[in-house]
Amino acid sequence: MGGMGSGKGLEVNSAGYLNMIVEDEGMVAFTACEFFGLSTTPSSSTRIILSDKASMLVNSSVTLDVRNANVEVTSSKNLALQWYVGIPGDQGEMSLNATQISLSEQSSGILAGPVLKLSDTQITIGDSANCTLGFGPIAITGNSQFILASGSAKMQFSGQGSKVPFDFIDNSYPKGIFEIVAQGGINGGEFMIDDPTALEGANAMVAKGLIAIDGVIQMDMSRLTITNDGQFNHIRQTA
Repeated sequence: MGGMGSGKGLEVNSAGYLNMIVEDEGMVAFTACEFFGLSTTPSSSTRIILSDKASMLVNSSVTLDVRNANVEVTSSKNLALQWYVGIPGDQGEMSLNATQISLSEQSSGILAGPVLKLSDTQITIGDSANCTLGFGPIAITGNSQFILASGSAKMQFSGQGSKVPFDFIDNSYPKGIFEIVAQGGINGGEFMIDDPTALEGANAMVAKGLIAIDGVIQMDMSRLTITNDGQFNHIRQTA
């Protein structure tokens, strides 16, 4: 399956189920859009599957809004999932509501824009997958989480210009939003977070209970190690 779209935008509202399955070296792309929206009712869902060497590109200048969706990426193509919103220096907002995004096997992806709003949304990476979230502020409500599943996956949070994704010192976030799945062992993955406050911000993350291992909030560093490379805090499980 493959497809291309451009123009003012795409908005799909459905009370039923929407399936987008992209296989082989297929590509689905929506570019030069002002808005992109996929929405179904809570009793139904949108399902997007990228396998083999398939890919999906969305580039919207104003809004990118996805609700009640399940996005599964196993494609080995570099940056198989690319969702962009906003024009550099301008406003733009990506909103994910009641949505599950998972990258596994050797897949990779990037979501980027000025602002990301998550509500009851989980972004999960596992195996040797990697994912970059490049935003200014990230606003989080409801049961939203960033999850490192088993393996050696990497989830990187990068800023936009002078704006960074999180302000751990001055802002409040739900406890356990950074979840590490250990299953009785050691997860080989890591979170990389752009933070100009360096380890001060990392210490605030721990003190506020923002990191969990197998659902258990970590209030100290006994099972964690956090280092800083001059731009990113690297958060890993050690015990």
